[in-house]
Amino acid sequence: MTTIKLKKGFNLKLKGGLDGSAESLQATSVKVVAVVPDDFQGITPRLDKKEGDRVKAGEPIYHDKEHDSIKVVSPVAGVVKEVKRGERRKIESIVIECDGSQETVKHDIKSPVKDTLLASGLWPLMRQRPYDMVPSPEVRPRDIFVTAFDSAPLAMSLMSVAAPLMKYAAQGVKALQSLTDGNVHVCFKKGEETEVEGAQCHIVDGPHPAGNAGVQIANIAPVNKGEVVWTLDIVTLCRVGELFATGQVSFNTSVALVGECVEKPIVINTVMGCSLNDVLEGRLTCDASECRIINGNVLTGAKTPADGWLRAPYRQVTVIPEIS
Repeated sequence: MTTIKLKKGFNLKLKGGLDGSAESLQATSVKVVAVVPDDFQGITPRLDKKEGDRVKAGEPIYHDKEHDSIKVVSPVAGVVKEVKRGERRKIESIVIECDGSQETVKHDIKSPVKDTLLASGLWPLMRQRPYDMVPSPEVRPRDIFVTAFDSAPLAMSLMSVAAPLMKYAAQGVKALQSLTDGNVHVCFKKGEETEVEGAQCHIVDGPHPAGNAGVQIANIAPVNKGEVVWTLDIVTLCRVGELFATGQVSFNTSVALVGECVEKPIVINTVMGCSLNDVLEGRLTCDASECRIINGNVLTGAKTPADGWLRAPYRQVTVIPEIS
């Protein structure tokens, strides 16, 4: 396992971070979730479901207009409650009302790896460099990079989120290895490293942005003109392994609620796309209207209203005072 020591960067110290005594709570039953197409850059959505249609967890709700094989799926079983549209009828979100049935799509793991990944809804959780967009199924990447830590301000440990699924990591590497002629690289934070069978493992030691995939790529195997690499995080890698071990994908996730306006920073176990109201209720030191609510971290996250949704790329909600 190689060690990469980075000196440039800076760890921004903010109030409201998780500590060793931070609780991990199971969210109350999730009633509604939403899928936001803007979370998947490079995909133009074409709906497969309409309002009133019933869906299973893992069932496609829309596909990419250019590549029909790229599916975005429902994280829960339920009914499509509303398709919210903005200017020029752009789809802003697809709201799904949960029915509590836990009915989940079962995939044929004997099908080709690429076909199974595309059908499962895990494909849009990966990114293609350059341009940081959902990978094209027509492109074979030079290498695939997996980041196993987040160095952003107040970020939680990705390895703690991935812990229940780490038994599937090697199977995830095996599946991804079939999609590239190069290597699957996994980058760990110093002190959290572990061997993953079949992967090229690295320790990346340094201040933020050491956890960013672009920084890791630049220090391990820079992308040259005409080359393409894919990136994903360790949790998604484990989900890929779970898919090829069980034929199913779980869309449960853990989100860190942090920031100066949070009464007690906490980790909440919930579902991708859940309502932020479920995450924030009763946990802030002031009214939500007086705070800035951010999906993600303070540097790269997206400002979101309190009645918004937990967006797909993020495992952190940061709440800080709003400056008037």
